[in-house]
Amino acid sequence: MRGHFICSSKLTVLLEFLLSVQIMSKDKYPSIFSRQMEAIVYIFRANGGYILFNVWNIQDNHKTQRLLMFTFSVYCKQVTFKELYMTPLWLETHASYIDSSSVITANQITFNAGSINQALLLRIPLVKAGILKDGTPLTVEITVANDVSIGQSMDSDPRYGVSDGTSFIGIQTLDQTNYCCKHYFYPCHGVQGTSGDTFTDKDVFDKTSTSQVAKLYPDQFVFTFKVEKSWGSCFTTQGGGFTKTVNYTRQLLPSRGLSLEVYKIHKSEKVGIKYMEVTVRKTDDY
Repeated sequence: MRGHFICSSKLTVLLEFLLSVQIMSKDKYPSIFSRQMEAIVYIFRANGGYILFNVWNIQDNHKTQRLLMFTFSVYCKQVTFKELYMTPLWLETHASYIDSSSVITANQITFNAGSINQALLLRIPLVKAGILKDGTPLTVEITVANDVSIGQSMDSDPRYGVSDGTSFIGIQTLDQTNYCCKHYFYPCHGVQGTSGDTFTDKDVFDKTSTSQVAKLYPDQFVFTFKVEKSWGSCFTTQGGGFTKTVNYTRQLLPSRGLSLEVYKIHKSEKVGIKYMEVTVRKTDDY
């Protein structure tokens, strides 16, 4: 029998099948089973969470040896649901909303000072309403390339995240002036709130440290959101690699549709985005 991959939701069925085969063998061939059947089970976790069962059937009478292999995944293999490379010109034609303070070139979209605080800068549809069920295991990964010159010297603290049209879970990035010295802010931290033309009802998670954790503004941020788990993280390469995780209290409902949204805090802020890469993945057994 060939080895094959089975998702964890089907694990019970697999184990019941193996057990039934052994019981049938014992009932039909009690002497052979008791004397000649030897089961050795090796369990290990590799990349992707695979477990391998090796069942050896040793038949002394025929001097033969057979190997039955069953392989299944503890966590079903993640499959790409959507993958988008968002250049400034792509955003110009695909975003459902772009703030009027923006200036778009082939290399960068820049948001200048505006007229209101907590303003929505960008909204890009990711998944249409009715495509996914609520509770679908879903991972959204967003890589943002920044204009470092803005983040190093100006007020620039944008929030990036995912919204279902009502709730927003995301990550706020901080400009370099916040890294020290009155307060030691992390380069990024979790934030949640209510979506709209402005960001409201916000909650901020664990934004300061007891000591300085970064010195230079990074040219990229990587955000990961586990939608069904209300969990998020941000990563930068600062200091050999900085990671911040957050457990949100809001739960997104993918059945309403999902969008990538970007907000700023103060109306005077300036934000420069060179491009964004977005990957949406879901498990293949849902």
